[in-house]
Amino acid sequence: MFNVLLKELRAKKGMTQAQLAKAIGVSPGNVGDWETGKSKPGYTALATLSRIFEVSADYLLEFGYRRVCLQYQSVWRVQCKYHQASDGYSG
Repeated sequence: MFNVLLKELRAKKGMTQAQLAKAIGVSPGNVGDWETGKSKPGYTALATLSRIFEVSADYLLEFGYRRVCLQYQSVWRVQCKYHQASDGYSG
């Protein structure tokens, strides 16, 4: 889901919600709402997020990607990655 992916990307960049908000030109409350799923960014913010995180807007919106989760027995955790879907699956 977009909110989880946004949170993961922001954490990987080492940015706070306030720092990301400033880079996009929105309030920290907007970023918080996106990360909790209360709202979604508009076109301009989405395009800026895409540039900041160096990913496509399709990736952010999960179009053409599916989440593949692998469970590692040694640490009993789930690691999820997004892979280009080749079978037309987009969920």
